[in-house]
Amino acid sequence: MGVSFKSVLKNILRTVPNHLDELMGEVADVQLHSPEIVVGYVVVFDRSQDSRSEKHRSTWREPLRSRLEILAGRGAPSWAAGTLEAFVLVEVDFSRSATLLSPPGDFDAFFDRLAAEVRRRNPDATA
Repeated sequence: MGVSFKSVLKNILRTVPNHLDELMGEVADVQLHSPEIVVGYVVVFDRSQDSRSEKHRSTWREPLRSRLEILAGRGAPSWAAGTLEAFVLVEVDFSRSATLLSPPGDFDAFFDRLAAEVRRRNPDATA
């Protein structure tokens, strides 16, 4: 299992598209060496830095979440390279102090999904 951590804290206009490209490249590289690997992606996103994208008719957080949802959900027998099993978008606010905005259940669901896939792909492993 692998978990990649990224942050989107400043310059969101340029950072969001770059992270998505990096994500697909990183994941495809590791999957070429080990197709059965379970991959999770954690993105820390400073909501106080978010801005409206006229192109997307929303803030940048929405197209980021939407694209991550498209890339997530990888599972047998459809193991498309460049996709991942799960992601969590960790929303924070660093404008005054470090404040976590994401509900704890998001993290639980993320790790539960990864653990379930690891168990499914390794049925002989002990818990």
